[in-house]
Amino acid sequence: MSLRKIHIEKISRAITLKFAERKELLAKEDVVSGRISSLINANMQTEHEIEEEAHDLLDKNRRSIGDDFNEQKAFAMIKKQLAKQKNFIL
Repeated sequence: MSLRKIHIEKISRAITLKFAERKELLAKEDVVSGRISSLINANMQTEHEIEEEAHDLLDKNRRSIGDDFNEQKAFAMIKKQLAKQKNFIL
């Protein structure tokens, strides 16, 4: 899934505000919000890399799979397996 920068900022800010309301922040709000944004971006980058690897594997093995398969289902299965191997939660 791909999120726009503005959506990532809104999500980060909402999470930060929840922590601030509970007085559970150990750093300034902008620092926490920035760190959350970085984590979301890193997560999205990792998922993108997994998707690229899944597409590559699907393309490389298309002949051996044959014509009688659901490409979307095969992609989803490959992506799920790659994520599992990398201990990445989709």
